[in-house]
Amino acid sequence: MPKSRRSRGGPRHRRDPITRVVKPPSDPRLAALRQEKVLPAVKDLSSADGKTRSAAAAAVANLAQDPDCRQLLLREQIVHTLLTQSLTDNALESRAAAWGILQLLAQEEGHDFCVHLYRQDILTSMDHAVKATLDKLRSNFDSLPKAEKSFVNSIAASLISLATALAEASEAALDAVAENGSIAELLGFVVSHPNPVADLRTDALACLMILSEDNPRFSEKFARGPHFQTVMDLKDKDDAEGVLACAFMHNTFTALDVSRNGTCIPEAGDAILVPTLTKAISLSTLPDKVIGSGWSNPVERQELALEVLASIGTTLACSPADDCEPLNAPRIGETTNGDAVDNDQDMADDDDMMNDLDMVAGADGDGGDGDGGIMPVLKALVQNALPQLVRLSSLESSGDIEANLRSLALSALSNIAWSASVIDFADGHNAAIRKLWGPAARSLWQQIVSPVLAADTADMAIAAQVTGLAWALARVLSGEAPLTAGEPTKFMTLYRATKGLASPGSDPFQGLGVKCVGVLGQLARDPAPVEVNREIGVFLLNVVAALPETPAADAVEALDQLFDIYGDEAHACDRLVFWKDDFLSRIADVGPKVRAMAKAVDKNGQPELWSRAQNASTNLLRFLVYKKKNRPS
Repeated sequence: MPKSRRSRGGPRHRRDPITRVVKPPSDPRLAALRQEKVLPAVKDLSSADGKTRSAAAAAVANLAQDPDCRQLLLREQIVHTLLTQSLTDNALESRAAAWGILQLLAQEEGHDFCVHLYRQDILTSMDHAVKATLDKLRSNFDSLPKAEKSFVNSIAASLISLATALAEASEAALDAVAENGSIAELLGFVVSHPNPVADLRTDALACLMILSEDNPRFSEKFARGPHFQTVMDLKDKDDAEGVLACAFMHNTFTALDVSRNGTCIPEAGDAILVPTLTKAISLSTLPDKVIGSGWSNPVERQELALEVLASIGTTLACSPADDCEPLNAPRIGETTNGDAVDNDQDMADDDDMMNDLDMVAGADGDGGDGDGGIMPVLKALVQNALPQLVRLSSLESSGDIEANLRSLALSALSNIAWSASVIDFADGHNAAIRKLWGPAARSLWQQIVSPVLAADTADMAIAAQVTGLAWALARVLSGEAPLTAGEPTKFMTLYRATKGLASPGSDPFQGLGVKCVGVLGQLARDPAPVEVNREIGVFLLNVVAALPETPAADAVEALDQLFDIYGDEAHACDRLVFWKDDFLSRIADVGPKVRAMAKAVDKNGQPELWSRAQNASTNLLRFLVYKKKNRPS
């Protein structure tokens, strides 16, 4: 057995970074600032006199407001001093200032600093401070001197802000904050008690929103607690608190459904959130200049409401099970039937786009068990949110605010449309959903897709969003989309304009080219007019025939669309287009190119593209065999 190697240098002694001598900055101005202001304040934090320490903490808090002083303070290991001395100071004033300094540093220095705080075990100190603050708030707060009340409120505000910053900094910190019961109790207390900390309610709701996202454990625990009903009541408020409460409730509904642990919130669902979210995005005129910051800014509230609506769109088919164990929270008075989402009469003027919906107002009870929880949410979205989403999707992008709102609105519409497009409308249980969504899909095509195509927009980002929406709508409308003259050709022209454009992110199937191919394939489906079918069929064949110049994802999507369009010999296009125009031989001719394309895809680098390319190559051979066996006589 070989001997282990002995260290030649003896034990290594690492110098404690806390005790190292800090070199003064080379800049004379900064050196003077350090000498005159920073060092005296830092030194006084360790003074034996309590008043001196309190004055020093207040001085450091003021210095930290200045970027140069803040960096000098960090060089002097101010964080270590705060964690080891100031946070445990006997004077409440000193502790309040210390927490305020840490909160400011976290806000200004960003995620890396917050991760550093988390690794320094800041949560242990926060836990002690939260418990002490809750004791003050719950017991004799009203009888405290005015100055002491101010310090308690300041500490509560700093703790909530720090918890939010930590949760946004890293997954590990997020999990640790969410698991801390004291922090959750402080957030709930602040939300539930308008006095003495009503001004912190929006901050507490924002933190709850972050902690509850994709977190079944936290969501269930909070939903079983005493403060959940208060958040439910806030969801109807026409302000920032209402929007934040809706965001938290949506996260909770989604997380509890995903957990599938037999628990749910009775009589609750995303449908009851849609009216408040719709009001939030109904701001008719945008401010010329953004006034205020954070949740006092109406534009930020609009953006959050749009993001929540978009998330509701993605989880449209996910609703709490009917046979679940009720939570120990109070029952919610509102229901999610059709009547619960009609309480917003202020937007009647925007309902012209949905005149047909009166005919389906009673469709809720016609869908049988197959509707599940989809119908109430979809109906709320169609009747309340869609008119406002259409309005925002048509905004002229005169500035960054309008452009961002338009993009968010299009994302929300696209998510809703895609969720609806995966529903099996051949199943009779879904007839009511089709009756509701069909007119809405046609209206969305006419009010959003057609105008963008007619305008020949040069904005490729908007074109990609609208084309993705058109693809989802066409999946439902199939060959019966309300096309105007030349619209298929517009998509073909748009496809040609994508040559040389890189696919967004790492997913080649999210590119504009693939979306153009996808929507065209849906528009060619039976019962599309023969001329439209032929034009699109030839285009798709040419896309595949252009391999290897054609991107692999585009070719794969084109092949899949061809298989679906001409896979049923009962369709009119089979005889009048596929066989009449000899598509069989043209598809057979591209076989070698398709096989070469499939072999060229990197399996490890692009696993989804590789899998779909292999399937397309295999299905091409099967398709040719099938069509030859079923040649019309």
